[in-house]
Amino acid sequence: MKIEHIAIVYKKSVYQKQVLEAKTTQPISKLIEDNHPSVRKILPSHHKHLECLEYVQDFLTKEKIEFSLFQRNQNFDESTFDLILSVGGDGTFLDASKNVSEKYMLGVNSCPNDSVGRFSAAYKENFSDFIRDIISDQIKPTVLTRLSVRLQGKTLIPALNDVL
Repeated sequence: MKIEHIAIVYKKSVYQKQVLEAKTTQPISKLIEDNHPSVRKILPSHHKHLECLEYVQDFLTKEKIEFSLFQRNQNFDESTFDLILSVGGDGTFLDASKNVSEKYMLGVNSCPNDSVGRFSAAYKENFSDFIRDIISDQIKPTVLTRLSVRLQGKTLIPALNDVL
């Protein structure tokens, strides 16, 4: 498979959303500061996620593969890309899939110890192998069946596992 341009759909971590981008002081900040057991994994998961996202971008840059970044919940036109990557967990993959009907997707679980990644075959440590195997046609894609819902005669966005 020839890959020249990839869409990277990534999540924002809980730490990023609830602490770094919070418009008001959140109680979660104090809990993190106190190393409370209920939030002990939030900061390490944030760092692991950013490390994975940076690794993916660095690898693609070294391989001279163009990429465009999209935050989760941001729409994009799949026709301008050869492959769609989701970097996060299943929620990121499912959200990205709403923009995809024809192109292949590869899920990259950025925190495999803390995040469900049923749809993610790759993670930081094997990502480069996956991309090289895709390019050399060593990996064949798995086709996933989608749900289809019609509402008042209009077909809605295909879903992989839920209709809300």
